[in-house]
Amino acid sequence: MLHRIRRAESCRAGWFLLLAAALVAGGCKKNAAPATPAGAALPPPAHAAAPPPTAPAAQSEAAPPASAPKLERFEASVLDSSKDPCVDFYAYACSKWEAAHPMPSDLSSVGTWTPLYLWNQTILREALERAAANPKATDPERQVGYYWKSCMDVEGRAAHGKQWLADALKPVNDLKRKEDLSKLLAKLHAGLTPAYYAENNQSNTPFFGYGPSQDLEDASKVVSGFDQGGLSLGSREYYLEDDENSKKIREQFKKHLRRMFQLAGDTEDQAEKEAKAVYAIENDLAKAHMNSVDRRDPIKTYHKQSLAEVKASLPSFNMDEYLKLNGTPTPPFYIVATMEFFPALDEQLKTRSLDEIKSYLRWWVIKSSANKTTPELEQANFDFFSTTLRGVPKMLPQWRRCVGSTDRALGEALGQEYVKIAFPPESKAMALEMVKAVHEALRQDIGQLDWMGEATKKQALEKLDAIIDKIGYPDKWRDYSSVKVVPDNYLANALAANTFEVRRQLNKINQPVDKMEWYMTPPTINAYYDQQNNTINFPAGILQLPYFDAKLSDAENYGSMGATVAARLVDGSRRQVLRAARRLHCRAEYARRPRAWRRSENERQAHAGRGHGRQRRRPPGNDGAGGAVQSARQIAGHPGEGRPDGAPALLRQLRLWLV
Repeated sequence: MLHRIRRAESCRAGWFLLLAAALVAGGCKKNAAPATPAGAALPPPAHAAAPPPTAPAAQSEAAPPASAPKLERFEASVLDSSKDPCVDFYAYACSKWEAAHPMPSDLSSVGTWTPLYLWNQTILREALERAAANPKATDPERQVGYYWKSCMDVEGRAAHGKQWLADALKPVNDLKRKEDLSKLLAKLHAGLTPAYYAENNQSNTPFFGYGPSQDLEDASKVVSGFDQGGLSLGSREYYLEDDENSKKIREQFKKHLRRMFQLAGDTEDQAEKEAKAVYAIENDLAKAHMNSVDRRDPIKTYHKQSLAEVKASLPSFNMDEYLKLNGTPTPPFYIVATMEFFPALDEQLKTRSLDEIKSYLRWWVIKSSANKTTPELEQANFDFFSTTLRGVPKMLPQWRRCVGSTDRALGEALGQEYVKIAFPPESKAMALEMVKAVHEALRQDIGQLDWMGEATKKQALEKLDAIIDKIGYPDKWRDYSSVKVVPDNYLANALAANTFEVRRQLNKINQPVDKMEWYMTPPTINAYYDQQNNTINFPAGILQLPYFDAKLSDAENYGSMGATVAARLVDGSRRQVLRAARRLHCRAEYARRPRAWRRSENERQAHAGRGHGRQRRRPPGNDGAGGAVQSARQIAGHPGEGRPDGAPALLRQLRLWLV
């Protein structure tokens, strides 16, 4: 559960594209790699990637619609030749592009990915419109068509949204005693406010998170775990910091609570009372939350407890009934992320009145339903969570919001339509070939690391050979046949999709880990290395121009997407992960490998990493109202630890191929 937040590391494809291109164009000569690699080529990997699955029907016949924005290949003219890359590489690579691309009013960031993002959304929109207009459509096409249709029906939401919300609030309003809270929370966690997914700072659900968790001591198994949760603002710092900006956000949050309660039907006095109760509970829970820096350390979020111990830490809550209603099997133990949290939550359940608890849960239902009910609630929700917290002044057009919503709800159903158009079999074959070639480059790169001992190199190569390459889309598509989707009730459809996903997640408990599962949908413009399962994952959405195209030259593909593949491959060598693996003494198939690292090797790696760290520059962040955003230094401890030092070395290797 919690540990999945470490899998989907942000993909900096645009930055790597510019970096590789600049190196080819003749960047800093003092960083040039040796003319020839040290040593002969090593044997091919022992583990070969699985062959691509059969392409969806008619995949090779489809073509992007004419309305899709044109995707441009990278051109060296975007580099600012007036800047010295040895003095300010970021300005050399990016300043000219930034000046030509002002921030759109409906996005929180912009990058070289932005045209591709719009292109992908256009592809998906036309696929959804075709599905919605096809009276003979069968599942999954019919499901995504109905979901799209219900989301785009703004008039229907305006007419019926208040009643949909009233129906969703009824179970909370009907709560008569605290003893029945476990029944109500099990219902909410199983549908409207899913509890299974942990984000960076918490599980974004009322009171606490619960769901499957891959065991760190035996990564081949799935157990279950409990996580801190219950904060609408997502991070404890918003509630506890004393700076003026945090104080301002807290006051704006209280105002937002009152506004939302009134839009849901409260009188002004009722809204004021309910808002005070919500804020008081969340503020007290925030005091027991682990901070975001500590949550990056797997050791600090890994506490094994029996069910009896879990129940003892939360005696005011009927955990037996909660787990029974969730229908989950009993694991041998539970992983508790924050030991201090359940006692603090228990204090809230004991001391808060029934009406206060109901106000808190009413708020979470309103918050979770807002974007699926009336336009007024959706706008109010955006005004605070997007404009106030993130600095985005304008809401995305309705069609783009609905594309994103369908992708989140029925991602692999919609993904099948996407790859028919955007990722033909020849693209997948070429991408796999490139990944294998980068594997080989990394093998040679490891052989040249002077700070790594021979025993460690041997085990690093064993891990490299075992990496599973997942490219484009899953070998087996997810089956959504049990999800009931209707064309005229957006909230009901979202609830049905949530219920399906919660059940799918909870069914993993006590089962072997499925290494072939994807945590991103096919249209996603991102990539990740899964450190617990030793897989790299590249959705079809990022394997497009300007990063990759089967029609581009090898130099262009390796200089852009090849560098991103390299970054994902070396993600597993981060010192933070290695330290945690040594301390946990992981028994997983390859988790024990990093223990071969010697203290002297760590010191040499740290020294090399600091050298590279000084050369990296980052663009200014767009934090909107500021908030509790952690800097790279706060999170990683040292700039050189944020990105493994193998990446610059491998980029030097790639440069040899390109020149």
